[in-house]
Amino acid sequence: MNHSIKKIFLVFKRSIFQKYIQTGRHPRLTLLHRKKHPLAKRLYDEHAVHSHTIEKIREELKGHAIRFKSTTARAIPPLGRYDLIITVGGDGTFLRASHHVTKQPLLGVNSSPKVSVGALCSATLREFPKKLRAILNNRFRTRSLNRLEIRVNGKKLRHMAINDVLFCNTSPGGTSRYLIDVGNRREEQRSSGVWISTAAGSTAAIHASGGKKLPHFSKQIQYLVREPYQGRHAPYRIVKGILPPGREIKFVNQMLHAALYIDGLQAIHPLHFGDRVTIQNSPLPLAVVV
Repeated sequence: MNHSIKKIFLVFKRSIFQKYIQTGRHPRLTLLHRKKHPLAKRLYDEHAVHSHTIEKIREELKGHAIRFKSTTARAIPPLGRYDLIITVGGDGTFLRASHHVTKQPLLGVNSSPKVSVGALCSATLREFPKKLRAILNNRFRTRSLNRLEIRVNGKKLRHMAINDVLFCNTSPGGTSRYLIDVGNRREEQRSSGVWISTAAGSTAAIHASGGKKLPHFSKQIQYLVREPYQGRHAPYRIVKGILPPGREIKFVNQMLHAALYIDGLQAIHPLHFGDRVTIQNSPLPLAVVV
């Protein structure tokens, strides 16, 4: 692809050590740190590796005289005027940044590969200098990662899901009640909620719940009902499945307290009784540097 990279935005996570021990926000962890407890030491060691990665990436960008700005994943501004977005952290940082990205390529750098899964990150600190040179010389590739578009009562939400959407009761112990509509099939159900996943997200929560792993860059959508409760009724017909591109899944919420959890806790959209939810492929896939 032909990209002219002139302005870069760097998004990095704040480590647990930074958020809760350095600031003193978590007295118990702070006390454990003072006592040199193994748990607190592990958090410090992870923070040190992460901070070192950020420092070295900044040095690398400055060495190429590249204009860049940076912020934490909790304070991302509009990114429209930047040519490349780089995340430093793990999958959570990548996911949060992706909710602010439209057409720019996104590069994920796993800052702590020994402890972070980083399934969405295509580079580590060791690989970053080579990857950056390739990007600046326009010798890099991107792949389109499918995103889910979500509409509530016909209105499109700002957030698009890279991994998955969980539609459920806001209480972990509460029953999820809803109408589910897939194709020409419709059913009233009670369960622990429904996962709706992209192919990239098919290796995460939905797989742990019994779903199927899909090719990473597939455009298929997968859905799975968690712990369906039929009682004395006949077994549900709509329990899990894989939808081809162009198909959608719909819900009518029948709960007083319900929400859509988009990419885990990256975005939470509360729902009202009777709200109609439609989920399908987004026409704006994410361009991921590979």
